[in-house]
Amino acid sequence: MEWIAREPLFHLSSYVMVAMGKAKDVSDLTPVFEETPSDVLREFSTEENLLKTQTLNVYASDKMNQGFAASMLQAKQLPMVSEEGKQKKWVSQIGGAIFKQMRMVGTLSDDEARAVAWAGRKLESMAISIQTNKVKASMTLFNMDSDIRVRLVNGEPFFDINLTGKGELNSVIPILKAKDVISVKSMQVEASKKINEHLKQAIDTAQHQGADILNLGYRLEWKYPKIWSKLRPQWTTYVKNNLQFRVNTQINIQFVGSESSY
Repeated sequence: MEWIAREPLFHLSSYVMVAMGKAKDVSDLTPVFEETPSDVLREFSTEENLLKTQTLNVYASDKMNQGFAASMLQAKQLPMVSEEGKQKKWVSQIGGAIFKQMRMVGTLSDDEARAVAWAGRKLESMAISIQTNKVKASMTLFNMDSDIRVRLVNGEPFFDINLTGKGELNSVIPILKAKDVISVKSMQVEASKKINEHLKQAIDTAQHQGADILNLGYRLEWKYPKIWSKLRPQWTTYVKNNLQFRVNTQINIQFVGSESSY
């Protein structure tokens, strides 16, 4: 990253990811649908199914004394149909890496990384499975958005992180009847609760390291520049010891695929 900072021809829009082990271990992966390994790696970010971290985000976060998260990759040998069953290198995204002051200080699970991407408006869709007292279901979430606002509570910054999205049921056991509105509402509540927990855990993990992976400091600077000017020099310490936030998720199931009750 220091070399990139000194290279004027390097594109700041380039994506940053983290490899398990050595970075070169993922560069000779076997492309299945794409033409080259670099196409595969680029589409990990452009498809918006996990974190989408660019070089510009990294340097901006560093200058503002905040943190960031980047997708983590894992390479392993698997038998591949496209290669006539031969063992070839397959690379997948397995979660996120937490950075503070240009050093990796922790990791996020796959679910936690997706919740962070959702909060950063960098997630297009995702699948989720839930279970209530009455049903077990899987759904695809879409139209995902987030709204992060800061307000003062007793003179201290308090961040409200609101996630909204719509859902389409893929499978439900037992099958829903058209009149079963209560089950649909309970699934919405359970799905919202699950996403809430993932994002709260991600923020808690990063907060323990003093890393502001949602760049909440930006919101504070926009709304209360004088307070940010005061807190910026010790922002990492403030995040670790004093950060206050609340996560609220609202998922609205649009398509249930229910059957007639007759």
